[in-house]
Amino acid sequence: MTNSVTHITVCYHCGEEKLSTEMIVFANKSFCCSGCSMVYQLLQHKDLCTYYALHEQPGISMQKGTSTQAFALLDEAELAASFIVFQNQEQTDIIFSIPQMHCSSCLWLLEKLHVLNSHIIGSSVDFANKKIYIQYNHKHISPRSLAELLASVGYTPDLHTKANSRLSDIDRSAILELGVAGFCFANIMMLSFPEYLGLKNLVQDGLSPQLFRGLNFLLATLAVLYSGKSFFKNAFVGIRFGKMNIDVPIVLALIVTLGRSFFDIVSGTGGGYFDSFSGIIFFMLLGRYLQGKVSPTMHFNREVSSYFPVAVAKLSIGGEEIYTKVESLLVGDIIRIHCDEIIPVDADVLRGNAAIDYAFVTGESQIQAVEVGAIVYAGGRQTSTDIDVRVVKPFSLTAFTRLWNNSVDQSKHIKANDFVTSISNHFSIIVLFIALVTWAVRYYFQLTDPIGAAVAVLIVACPCGLLLTSSFTYGFLMNMFSRKGFYMRNGAVLSSMASTTEIFFDKTGTLTTIDNCDVIYKGGILTDMDKAVVAAMLRMSLHPISKRLKKVMGDVDIDLEHVKEVQGAGVEAWYNDTYYKIGSASFIGVAQHINTATSNVWVAVNNVPYGRFELVQVLRNGIAKMLQELPCPITVLSGDDKAMEQVFKQDAGDHIYCLFEQKP
Repeated sequence: MTNSVTHITVCYHCGEEKLSTEMIVFANKSFCCSGCSMVYQLLQHKDLCTYYALHEQPGISMQKGTSTQAFALLDEAELAASFIVFQNQEQTDIIFSIPQMHCSSCLWLLEKLHVLNSHIIGSSVDFANKKIYIQYNHKHISPRSLAELLASVGYTPDLHTKANSRLSDIDRSAILELGVAGFCFANIMMLSFPEYLGLKNLVQDGLSPQLFRGLNFLLATLAVLYSGKSFFKNAFVGIRFGKMNIDVPIVLALIVTLGRSFFDIVSGTGGGYFDSFSGIIFFMLLGRYLQGKVSPTMHFNREVSSYFPVAVAKLSIGGEEIYTKVESLLVGDIIRIHCDEIIPVDADVLRGNAAIDYAFVTGESQIQAVEVGAIVYAGGRQTSTDIDVRVVKPFSLTAFTRLWNNSVDQSKHIKANDFVTSISNHFSIIVLFIALVTWAVRYYFQLTDPIGAAVAVLIVACPCGLLLTSSFTYGFLMNMFSRKGFYMRNGAVLSSMASTTEIFFDKTGTLTTIDNCDVIYKGGILTDMDKAVVAAMLRMSLHPISKRLKKVMGDVDIDLEHVKEVQGAGVEAWYNDTYYKIGSASFIGVAQHINTATSNVWVAVNNVPYGRFELVQVLRNGIAKMLQELPCPITVLSGDDKAMEQVFKQDAGDHIYCLFEQKP
């Protein structure tokens, strides 16, 4: 009689345990169901099996499966629109919630969707909120097909989850790990008081130091197994890929500290270093948690208010422009977008010649004409005349966060080779070398306890200080700079600032201010119609001088259909068969520059110079002192006449190199 032996086998894809006789075997690997086997075959065919190298059994179980009818609602344009954040003639950006996302393998695979389908342009993951942003060619693939593709590899989109509706699981896990580490650290400190007070040999009422030491060991073990597991995972991944990341020496220090402490307890030579051990875990987790909170909250909240318009011109019933905070816009509000302004919300065009540049969204500067009645998307920049649009979606800080983060060409992104990362590749080798030399010297000269001294080197040289320094310093500096109006995309910018060799400043509106300066008009008399047309032309430009002149001339009711802004020069327009120009002397065609200590804006009617507006620019408070104290060479760029250069140097200093009469 032959007895067949069955045993429990783990699925290679998802880690599900089943009897070996129930497993599906493919390529000498066991799978719990046909779904897991199909996912593996798909990834193998696309050469994406690195997914399995990052974590063991990282996949999601496919036994339950998902009906494709669950995504039928995405075939309806109105329902699919709630997931779409941008769309033009060829590209659509869509967002899905992926609750199954749980590890770096998930992140790696979800950002490789373009390999699975060539019509997907790219994808990026918001791991903290478990969301994925996909850019795709809607001429060849539909939102439903995207959802089905995600479901086919185990990441079924949740079409009912609302953004930011709850605390993400990753936040809960981080807070729980931090709480456990803090609990263990505090109790170990309390139970170590007999050691601190020199009462290690005192036994009273059955309470002995050995009992406290045993409790400390149990608490330290809990801290490292639960709260410290992320360090071991990261170190394992780093070693697997041949990279000595900062977690490798941290794990080495934790293992040595725990081992030495256990030896001290068993041998009765001391109470070990459990307090320092648990403190290392707690403070490193605290540093990482705080750094993770700094970037997406404090950091970006200030960036969005500095880069995008804080307020937008909302039109009243009578057509008057009333500047309103973008957060206060409601669906149905009508707003006016001026030339070169960023569109803060999704809206449909009601009036005007919409010529939108979506370079901030797509990365390619290509003007797209949008007809009246069509949708314009947040993040686009109007490049032509004023347009009136009706809000169809309220302002979303989350959407702008994604645009800001995705606007950078990832291939050119600042490398995270900061101080911690640059030395982490060699830190472990150096520490091990020092420990070996310490042991060898003490052994050769027959000094006491050479092994203990070598172990002490490994414990004391733990790089937790570097990690804590990086986390807290980045967060503190970013917060400090932001309060002063200096905003950075991320902490990596701080590292790159140390290698700055030269600083370039724009002059007008940056170093100088004209908000309250006097404006004097000199020249021929302008009719009321001429003044109205000039004011309407100034409305097209976002240049600080144009804004100041528009404020002086007041609001007008004229709508210009034929108007064009020439970057760095001026604005030209046709109105009632009359040709108007306003801008620099060279743009107007003035032969001689006026040698004056003012900024001049010239006006011409039918190519005949009529006169000029004179404005006196003054340095902002503290700018002169700042320019004197900066350690790098300084270059100032401006579109002003050469005559203004000496005037500027008198106020700012002769050491500054100026490039005037420049164009964008």
